[in-house]
Amino acid sequence: MKIQNALSTQGLTKKYGQFIAVNDMTLSIPQGSVFGILGPNGSGKTTFLGMILGIIKSSSGSYAWFENGEKYPPGSIGGILEEPNLMPQLSAIDHLKMTANIKGVDFKTCEHILKRVGLDHVAKKKSGAFSLGMKQRLAIGSALIGDPRVLVLDEPLNGLDPSGIREVRELILQLAAEGVTVIISSHLLDEIEKVCTHLAIFKQGNLIDTQVLNQVTETDTVRLQIKAEAEHLLETVKQWAMTKSAELVEDFIHVEVMKPGNAASLNAYLFSNNIQLNHLVPLKEGVEKLFIEKTK
Repeated sequence: MKIQNALSTQGLTKKYGQFIAVNDMTLSIPQGSVFGILGPNGSGKTTFLGMILGIIKSSSGSYAWFENGEKYPPGSIGGILEEPNLMPQLSAIDHLKMTANIKGVDFKTCEHILKRVGLDHVAKKKSGAFSLGMKQRLAIGSALIGDPRVLVLDEPLNGLDPSGIREVRELILQLAAEGVTVIISSHLLDEIEKVCTHLAIFKQGNLIDTQVLNQVTETDTVRLQIKAEAEHLLETVKQWAMTKSAELVEDFIHVEVMKPGNAASLNAYLFSNNIQLNHLVPLKEGVEKLFIEKTK
C-alpha cells in the first residue's frame, strides 16, 4: 500500500537579499512518521519550519499538506517555532483556554489536552512556576488544541535538563503512537535517534541527505570499545573469527563485530585466551556518524 505524505515541498526557497537561508528544498514527509530535521546552527531548520507553518513567506517554490494538496480544516497543523511563548501569570488551564478561544475550539477539550500532556495535576498553577520541561509540555499542549494531524516542533529540547528531555521525549512517542505526524528539528543527535523514524540533514540551507532511520541504525555489525592490561589484545581480537575490524583509538581498541557476535561472545573469547577486559562498552554511532560525514 502506498504511504501517503503529510507534507510535500517542491523547490522551497527563502532569500534575504543575497543570502539564501533555504535553497531549493524538495522533501516528502510520510504520514504517521516522526520526522527529524538535523543541522548545525544556521542550516535553515527554523526558516524551513516557519515557511511550512505559513509564518515565513517563501521566495519561491511550494509546499502542500497532505496528499495532492488535500484541503484540511483549521487546526490540522499545530506548531511551536523557537521558544514557547507563555504568559507567566496565567495558569496552565487558562493558557489552553486562551488558545482554544483563538482557534474557535470548545473549552471542554482543554482538560483533556492537559491530561494528554501530563499536566492535569497542575491545571491551576501559574506557568511562571513551571520547570522548563513542564513549560515545553504546556506549549505542546497549546499546539494540540484543535486535535491536529501534524505537530511541528522547533528545537523542543533546548535548555532542558535530563528529566525535562525525558518528559518531552515520552510525550512525542505517545503522540506518534496516537497517529500524529511529528516534525521535529534538533541538534541533539542522540534524542533524534531515540524518537524519530525518518531523518533529513540540512547544511547551509541545503538538503544534504534523507534516511529511514532504522536503515541508519540497524547494521550487520556491533561496535565495541574495549581495554585490558594485555600486550597482545589487539592481535588477539583480530584473530577472532567474528571480528570485522579492530583498531587502536587513543587508549582503547574499537572493535567491529559481525553478528551474531556480540559483547558477551567477544568477552568469552578473550577470557578463553587468558585476557580479562577491564573496559567493555558499546559504541553508538549510527546517526552521529552519518551527521558528521554529511556536514563536514
